[in-house]
Amino acid sequence: MDIHSGGIDLCFPHHDGELAQSEAYHCKNPSEQDSTWVSYFLHTGHLGISGAKMSKSLKNFTTVRSAISEGTWTPRSLRIVFLLGNWRSSLEITPAIVSLASGWEDKISNFMLKALDTLKNPTQPAVDTETGLSPDGPLKEALQSAKIGVEDALLDSFDTPTVMKVLSDLVTAYNSETGVSDEVTLEISKYITSIVTMLGLDASPPSHGISWSGIEVNPDVAPFVYPLAKIRDEVRKQAIAGTIDAPAILSHFDAAALKTPPSTTEGAEAAEATVGWLSKLNDLIKSDAAPKAYMPLCDELRDTTLWNLGIYLEDRASGVALVRPLNASLREERANREALAAMKLEKAKAAKEAKEKEEREKLEKGKLSHLEMFRTAEFSEWDEEGLPVKDKEGKEVAKSRSKKLRKDWERQKKLHEAWVAASEK
Repeated sequence: MDIHSGGIDLCFPHHDGELAQSEAYHCKNPSEQDSTWVSYFLHTGHLGISGAKMSKSLKNFTTVRSAISEGTWTPRSLRIVFLLGNWRSSLEITPAIVSLASGWEDKISNFMLKALDTLKNPTQPAVDTETGLSPDGPLKEALQSAKIGVEDALLDSFDTPTVMKVLSDLVTAYNSETGVSDEVTLEISKYITSIVTMLGLDASPPSHGISWSGIEVNPDVAPFVYPLAKIRDEVRKQAIAGTIDAPAILSHFDAAALKTPPSTTEGAEAAEATVGWLSKLNDLIKSDAAPKAYMPLCDELRDTTLWNLGIYLEDRASGVALVRPLNASLREERANREALAAMKLEKAKAAKEAKEKEEREKLEKGKLSHLEMFRTAEFSEWDEEGLPVKDKEGKEVAKSRSKKLRKDWERQKKLHEAWVAASEK
């Protein structure tokens, strides 16, 4: 046979024994061309869970099918985890490797979103119109280097961790450049598509040479989402400029979309949300609202209306928001942001309550009049301000002590005056 596979623990003595017995039986003459029983042995590393090898005997194993059906993993996320480990080495499923895989997937998703947006809305020419030069030299070199790196890694005993790093580094190089032409953006995305498809990370057939499932907007809501995004782009641009041109804003929306009854629940929800948001926009226009009043409405569309439809608008410096479906990372990021905001509010609330308590306690101390504070058994005679002049034994109070008592008296006087003022309110 050509390939015989198994776990690394079967290498010796199991496979060595098979090899010895089978070649002794089947290969009568070692000099014959077919004397080798197995051409290649592939021994995979163990899969570890919580520090222990996954095995039936330990009852800590799970199947791919159950992991996916429970929602713990997607087929892609599971494959990414395996590709980040060398097939010959043991792989421990830890929070760190899960985080690394999630970050890798998000990085590719973000790049492919930009590539698809470039495909739909081409804007950047391959040559700078002012200088006549191409800005793509470094990226073309990075792409060529990546192609060589991927091929070398695959030839080196299927070194998939290096392949994944090469692709990640190529996207990093892309993200660090500005003014990249549409041509090079699409060239890089087509190459990455070819590799991730080969690795089994995308089951969708490439469209225009580009594919990365999960980044396309639901077709039932797309007829509403994209026009709304364009209107919002125009509203934000005008609001920032300080002038509102209603006809220019509304010209970006095709009212025909609302006349076609949506055939799905998602489509109906999108249509209802569209009508509601446009109604609020019309109210602002009719009331001749100030330009700055439109910004909260833009935020509402991004943070509430479209978010509830499973869509996120990513604002960009170009002024044209990137439309993208929500994913786990975006939801987690927002949840963390809201949790942090809630924690800050709670902290501010606690600080306010502590300050109010301190003020109340301070006022409470002021209930005692400074004129009466020293009229105790500790002293036997006081002046007209209530300051002690003789102690309980009739001896005059020393000057040093009198100074200290006066300081306490003046402090209490302020507290008492504050208490009186608060009581009169």
